[in-house]
Amino acid sequence: MRRRIDANAEKKLKLLKTRKIREELGEDAAPRGKSNTIESMRVPDVTLMDDMDDEDIVGEQNIDEFDKYFNRETTPRILMTTNRRPAGSLFDFLKELKLTIPNLEYYPRENNRIKDIIAWSIEREFTDIVVL
Repeated sequence: MRRRIDANAEKKLKLLKTRKIREELGEDAAPRGKSNTIESMRVPDVTLMDDMDDEDIVGEQNIDEFDKYFNRETTPRILMTTNRRPAGSLFDFLKELKLTIPNLEYYPRENNRIKDIIAWSIEREFTDIVVL
């Protein structure tokens, strides 16, 4: 027990000394300790490429299929349909999705084949199809 009290007293004494040094000589005289956060302990990933002038990166970005969405060059139109026999609770979920996602339209599946729905959606210039 005595040893623990001595350790606490030593810590408190050290803390008081650094406070006094900071008051007299400024904050830089007694540097603060480095805190270990997730970000500070992260090991650098050598596979990441940060050089935006690299022709490989620029070339990959030019052929990226989602590039138009992220640069807001196109507005996505989404067609949503279900399987052939959807559960009743699925329609509540569809209503919530329709309220949350802009440009989302519902098309009842009924007995239509997916190939037919895809052809129908291409004719009407839909960009994406979601089957639930």
